[in-house]
Amino acid sequence: MDAESRQRIQKCYTSLLDLDCTPADLLGSLVEKQVLDFDDQERILAEITSKDKAEKFISILITKENSYKPFREVLKKAHEFIGERLDAVEIDYDLIKKGKQIKRAIYFYYLFLSIQLS
Repeated sequence: MDAESRQRIQKCYTSLLDLDCTPADLLGSLVEKQVLDFDDQERILAEITSKDKAEKFISILITKENSYKPFREVLKKAHEFIGERLDAVEIDYDLIKKGKQIKRAIYFYYLFLSIQLS
């Protein structure tokens, strides 16, 4: 998932956890769209409370490539108001830029260390 989409989910995290439904409402559609696989679905449904299921769902979802758009489409059908809230999130592009700079610095640091150790 790209940084902008992650930020949208992060800024709506509490609303996503507070949904009066379980992620199971969304899982079938996301498995169908091949965003999640059956193992992901099992790991999510293995959680005991609905809050734990929602947390597991989000933690898995944000690790998947190209998952935001299908998630957003499925969410909009089930919970339009949350979908609209995700759309309305104001993205902090400076924060995204800083995150990329930090990742790049860490990469070069480890590259430097590997050269030094060779």
